[in-house]
Amino acid sequence: MALNLDGSYEQIKFHDYESVLLYNNTQYETYVPHWHASTEIIMPVKGDYTIICNGTNYYLKERDILIIAPGTVHSIPACHGQRYIFLADFFHYIKSDCFSTIQAALSPVTLINGNTLPEIHDTCAQLISSCAEEYFGENRFRETAVFHFLVQLFLLVGRTLSDESAVFHDISPDKKRHYTEAFSSVCEYIHQHYAENLCVDTAASMTGFSKYHFLRLFKQFAGDTFYHYVNAQRIYHACLLLSDPEKNITEVAMSCGFHSISSFLRIFKLQKGCTPTEFRRIHNTTNTSITLPASD
Repeated sequence: MALNLDGSYEQIKFHDYESVLLYNNTQYETYVPHWHASTEIIMPVKGDYTIICNGTNYYLKERDILIIAPGTVHSIPACHGQRYIFLADFFHYIKSDCFSTIQAALSPVTLINGNTLPEIHDTCAQLISSCAEEYFGENRFRETAVFHFLVQLFLLVGRTLSDESAVFHDISPDKKRHYTEAFSSVCEYIHQHYAENLCVDTAASMTGFSKYHFLRLFKQFAGDTFYHYVNAQRIYHACLLLSDPEKNITEVAMSCGFHSISSFLRIFKLQKGCTPTEFRRIHNTTNTSITLPASD
């Protein structure tokens, strides 16, 4: 099946399914560095598989799972075997703060195997297999079934990654619940207001903690500093805007909350390993096609 690359931006065209594509990939094919606005899920079925994301190699064995967030530059060397490759865009259709938080937790890459998330690995692999069975089957309402299994997958991973028992140690269960709700609200606020002037004092006041206490607890909750988390959200949205060739770099920066083009360029390079122009890679070239393996 042919999909378009506009520079390095892969234009995903969904067909029978509104927001999901699944390839039963068996071809020995190299995929050049590219990115897209869809979430990608890869699970080898037979043989190992290597994916390079933002310059880091991820080696997948059978039933290992890699979730690649939108806007993440990745490439795939040619490998023998069989693997499922999902491209899912349903986050766009689910207007939920919960799913915004889950998507942020998955960025830029989440590896699920017996070492990283052993408690949910088998269940996640089974959910993906169930998705494939429905996708290639002839059952009625199979699109709804695929959607159902994928939502289950993301909920399970999201809950595991944000498990309140893994953070806020040495405090009572009631306080853990209160802290989790407070910092979840802050993260949701960031997702909604990333383009605005977000300061730590405002965020701290939402929780009732002092600035110092807030910064410490936020990192414990989100696994990241407040400033890096905010910038990661801004860069994520900047990546999506860069798919529009009509938007210049300055416009993208200002639309995502950066008031200085130099700050935008510096932070973008730090997080993505390349400049926005390199990331876009459109220049004056016309669209070219690469062939992805058709569903077997």
